[in-house]
Amino acid sequence: FIMKSFISLSALFGLSAAHGIIKTITIDGTVYPGFDPRFDIQWNQKRIEWGFSSKSSAQGVGPVSNVTSPDMTCRFSPIVPPALTAVARAGSDVIYKWTDYPGNHKGPIITYMGRLATPTQNPAEVEFFKIHETTYDKQTGLWANDVLRKNNMTWKVAIPSDLKEGNYIIRHEVVALHYAGLDNRSEFYISCLNVKLLGDGTAEPRGVRFPGAYKATDPGLKIDIYDRENRYVRYRPTRLHSLSNMLLYRSPQDQRFTMDSIILPRVLLQ
Repeated sequence: FIMKSFISLSALFGLSAAHGIIKTITIDGTVYPGFDPRFDIQWNQKRIEWGFSSKSSAQGVGPVSNVTSPDMTCRFSPIVPPALTAVARAGSDVIYKWTDYPGNHKGPIITYMGRLATPTQNPAEVEFFKIHETTYDKQTGLWANDVLRKNNMTWKVAIPSDLKEGNYIIRHEVVALHYAGLDNRSEFYISCLNVKLLGDGTAEPRGVRFPGAYKATDPGLKIDIYDRENRYVRYRPTRLHSLSNMLLYRSPQDQRFTMDSIILPRVLLQ
């Protein structure tokens, strides 16, 4: 009894101090618990997130830093397929509730989706297209992570309404750039959700694969944010699939507006 009580108290203390994992995800109005490697691995809990099999890297709450690592797909390989599937309508919202996050962790928040050819397809083989991106606002001086903290660690993303129905991965990443002036020191906190999408859309965007989408030397990933944050450069890929962003972005390379994608500049300064 004493040992069990000690373990329980230690787990609760660790939970209060943790950062880098998701507490809950609300998808089209339904709330799902996030994958917590400190408990769910041992207790074999069923989740909608891709999990991982060992309590590595700060017991699973630490970041991925090597952009060429298989961990960039859905964090800490070998990943474990989710036992559950969330159901959402195209055009609905996904709301992430993160654990507490240190104030010096500043950087972008980006969300991708990728259509699964089969429900059991390896996520490393999936093409991911970007549906949302928030970086640095030079008018307010706030990074996406600052806004996340101001919103009580809550972040909302809209699923594009024109997507073809099917099984998807929603890949959400919070990026910390406080050490990004050093080689391979950008930090990626990644979550992958298993979602069955309903709707009558027809869009099937092409995308990129993880790993492979990023390079450690990309200007938005190798940067001293304390020296150049007012000139932050968005890193690749630059294709954004989001109907809600049609009036926000326009490419000098391609002046056409399309309903299925918006082409951003290869390098875009805010």
